[in-house]
Amino acid sequence: SGLRGIEDMPGWFYRPLGARALSPHPLVAIGLAFPVLATIALRAARAAHTGRTILALALASLALQVATTAADEGTLVARLEQGHGELLAIAHRTLADGAVLETMRDYEARAESGALGAFAPSKPQGTLLFYVAIEALGETAPMRALLAPIRRALGTSPSLRDRTAGAAMAVVLFPFLTALVVLPLYFLARALGGSREAGVGAALVWATVPSVALISYHADGALTPLLSAGGCALAALAGRSTSPRRALVWSASAGAVAGLALFTNFSMLALVGLTTLLPLGVLAEERGVRAALRPGALLGGVALATAAML
Repeated sequence: SGLRGIEDMPGWFYRPLGARALSPHPLVAIGLAFPVLATIALRAARAAHTGRTILALALASLALQVATTAADEGTLVARLEQGHGELLAIAHRTLADGAVLETMRDYEARAESGALGAFAPSKPQGTLLFYVAIEALGETAPMRALLAPIRRALGTSPSLRDRTAGAAMAVVLFPFLTALVVLPLYFLARALGGSREAGVGAALVWATVPSVALISYHADGALTPLLSAGGCALAALAGRSTSPRRALVWSASAGAVAGLALFTNFSMLALVGLTTLLPLGVLAEERGVRAALRPGALLGGVALATAAML
């Protein structure tokens, strides 16, 4: 960019990879499955097979992510070493020291002091807790055994050698969470009045966005969109539901997801507003503004109250 003030921001730019750059892996061929899976999803949607549609969409997203990541193994390692990889390293250290509760309790003070790295001051506790959960899951015996080949490959990196369990878990979990976003997107499109084909289209647009396919190894690109799309889908389903009791359940669930999202990302304050207003918007489109005001306010109030309690 040539702007020193921006380039000097810690953690925001990856360092040159040197000899590790442009090292493709044979798994890049998995990308060839994307158009096949997209076609299967569209045909399943037209045949009203929802489960088959969602599975094909998720696999299509996963295939594209695996292919783009496999196109340059060096970039994958860099994402785990640099950028938000810093949070994974801090999570490893926090868990190893048995200091999870203390860190969560004193999070603001530690973040401001710089003890939790460059990103912590701009993130709530939930982000670091998410990375701690990844580290803890990767350290379990079944995962250590299952992910042993990935751990061995990552062990060649000096900075990852001592924390390969969490890094290997991240390699698998982040693309999986990113692929899962197709589920709420499909139902959100349907709840907003779209056809099954529109739901497939919304999911495929998500899967093919370059930033999604290329940069999926951080919470902002995996956990945050999953929670935000999920909250919006639940809120829209609340407005579309013909059962008052079920609508209240959908609204409370949307509020709970919004509250959880806000715990992991400050920008998710917008999601609290969306889950509050979406039921009213859907009802207004269906019944007219005047008839939608009372039930929409009730559903929005339930979502807001639930989010506030969390």
